[in-house]
Amino acid sequence: MARLDRRGPFAGHVVAGRTLYLGHSFGGAAALQACAEDRGCVGAVDLDGGEYGSVTRTGLRAPLMLVGHDNSCVTGTCDPAAAGDRPDRRVARRLLDRSRGPAWTVTLADSAHFSFTDYADYYLAAPLRFLVPLGSVDGRAGLRLTAGYLAAFADRATTGHGSGLLQPGRHRVGSATATVAGVRPGRTPEQRAHAAG
Repeated sequence: MARLDRRGPFAGHVVAGRTLYLGHSFGGAAALQACAEDRGCVGAVDLDGGEYGSVTRTGLRAPLMLVGHDNSCVTGTCDPAAAGDRPDRRVARRLLDRSRGPAWTVTLADSAHFSFTDYADYYLAAPLRFLVPLGSVDGRAGLRLTAGYLAAFADRATTGHGSGLLQPGRHRVGSATATVAGVRPGRTPEQRAHAAG
């Protein structure tokens, strides 16, 4: 880890013993679980992945962000379209309820599961386009907006500072729109230190 901080594209951005986990789909569930098991975890982001593992029962002590596609129940903020969606919503709500750190949910309008991947920016010809769930959101704008949320969350989790993107409400980049819910915004590390001192 220390070598990554000295050279290459991550130079100046790696702090051994302080890890932020991020993953898409099942990788999002793995990010949450890894954070729960790593004392050095400073935060975790789940990009449109169902939550699994013991973390769903214990919650996280570190900040977390759940990002989902339009009406995705993995954020806990959906209106279940089918009976099968209810367990996802219940698990997400339990995770959010049992977590002790700040938590945010983000829903990207007009998106689908693969809108958070490189596929959103590719030209996919028919019939492949119909096999990859992307939604109608402009892929490039959706990825820019998602990247903005990820950067704001990373800043908040690692430094205690974040941009206005973490404020509850609707945000727009180009034609892409997302809604943020600050489930439990929590306090910055500076505010916690001041309260303890």
